[in-house]
Amino acid sequence: MLADDSAAAVGGSLDTALHLPGTFLQSVVQFIADELPRWRDDPRRRSATKETTLTAQLCGVLNGAARRAGMDELVFQAELPDAVRGARTIDLVPAPRGRTMWIGTREYTCYDPLFPIECKRLPTPDVPKRERREYLHTRKKTTGGVQRFMAGDHGSDHDVGAIIGYVQTRNVGEWLTTLNHWAAALARMTIGRWTISDALTLEMHDLRERRILATSLHPRAGSGPIALWHLLIEM
Repeated sequence: MLADDSAAAVGGSLDTALHLPGTFLQSVVQFIADELPRWRDDPRRRSATKETTLTAQLCGVLNGAARRAGMDELVFQAELPDAVRGARTIDLVPAPRGRTMWIGTREYTCYDPLFPIECKRLPTPDVPKRERREYLHTRKKTTGGVQRFMAGDHGSDHDVGAIIGYVQTRNVGEWLTTLNHWAAALARMTIGRWTISDALTLEMHDLRERRILATSLHPRAGSGPIALWHLLIEM
């Protein structure tokens, strides 16, 4: 288990690097996806609707759950500056806790997020300067969830990222349909780099836990494409 050598690393001894398979990042996404309904249904959790509050709650729960799951080498952090675009803030990131990880040919230290996670409410709050398609794209600013990854404003030094959608009305299946309807409309209107290939592909729909895991793949200016995981959870 990942916890086997954690005491030495955290205690300041020689940092023996972990060499992990390329599927490790996917296992971290699956871990987050599985913890989402446990966090949502925790009777101790204070009711909240604001994105920043929900993400802060989730971050604390994930850190405790990682230790219990034997993933001691992971630490989750909220509101972290993007490594390349320092003026941009990443909502949530998993990173190594006090040691080095090698995943494939890439080295990650405690200063390197494993991948960036954007968090969005569905629907977008109905307030001035916010746009209803904000999970995907905004017309006035580059603040759309997927848009930030496509523009390289988030995670330009990563090949993968994730978006957590806090579903606050309707259900996750209806929202997946809506998001793909919006993606198709953006493609038809030739907005930005959007094409029909930017649609979300359903990977898992858990009716009992009211959650969805989907994937998408998007081109980026000046670098290779980015693959995104989408974790939608009914609140």
